[in-house]
Amino acid sequence: MQALAEYVADNVDTAAASPVAEALVYEHDVMAALASLAPGVKVFRNPPDAGADAVAEIDGVLVAIEIKRHGSPAAAYRAIPAVLDRLRANSIADAFVVITPYPMHLSPQRRAEFGTSVLPWRDEKDTPALLHGLRRAAEIGAQHQPESTRRS
Repeated sequence: MQALAEYVADNVDTAAASPVAEALVYEHDVMAALASLAPGVKVFRNPPDAGADAVAEIDGVLVAIEIKRHGSPAAAYRAIPAVLDRLRANSIADAFVVITPYPMHLSPQRRAEFGTSVLPWRDEKDTPALLHGLRRAAEIGAQHQPESTRRS
C-alpha cells in the first residue's frame, strides 16, 4: 500500500494520476483512522451480510460504513443518494454512514432516516470529528432500534 500511496502522491494533477489508485489509498487511510478510534467502538472491515466497506459497533448499535472518494464534490453529491439507498436495502445495520473527502449536507429527511449521514474525512485531523459523527449516527440508529434487538 505504501508504494501505491507514493505513486498517488507523486502523480497528483498529472496524466499519470489514477482515480482508482486514489480511491484505494483513501479507503486504506480511512480504515486506518477507523481502527484508531476510541475504546468502545469496534470496527469490522468487509463484514458478511453488511453490504458495506465496514461496520462499527457502538453501544450495541451497528453502523454500516461506506467509504467513497469521487473525482469531484459534484460527482460525490450525485452518487451519495444511491449509495445510501443501497446500504439501507442490503445491510443489517441500524444506522448508515458514507465517508467522503468532501463536506456534504443531506436534507433533514435523509438525516432522520435511521442515522443516515455523510461524514467528511480528509486526513487524521478529521478523525475526532469522524468519531463524533459515528457516535451521533449510532444514537439516531438506536432510536429506531427495538430495545429487544440491541446488541451488548
